[in-house]
Amino acid sequence: MMKRLDINKDTGYITFVTVANELFENEKKNITWSRIIALYAFGAQLALHCKEKGFVEYASHIGAFMGKYVADTAGPFVKQQGGWERLIEEFPSEDQLGDTMWKLFAWSAMGLGLATATMIFASKR
Repeated sequence: MMKRLDINKDTGYITFVTVANELFENEKKNITWSRIIALYAFGAQLALHCKEKGFVEYASHIGAFMGKYVADTAGPFVKQQGGWERLIEEFPSEDQLGDTMWKLFAWSAMGLGLATATMIFASKR
């Protein structure tokens, strides 16, 4: 994707904003946590691309571009959702996800065991 964007020192910020606007569907401002994460992923890829092309000076500004864009565009959404802490709840870490899966598995196994025991007990009567 980076090769198709034809990014250089003069067009970098405009290109960043254009892609970011497309991500959030321009005027619709279709903002979700997933789209915010995608924007940060794009910014990281853009910084790597610029570093590889020798635009180190420009690459160092991408964090500021992202911060300004997210504050201006997604700030109200983040605030309305309860702040950045909500992002952690929406996308738990692998450890938290693993714990949740084990709890679900344990409760399911217990429920199946209880149902089986009930059926066995009921069939003996």
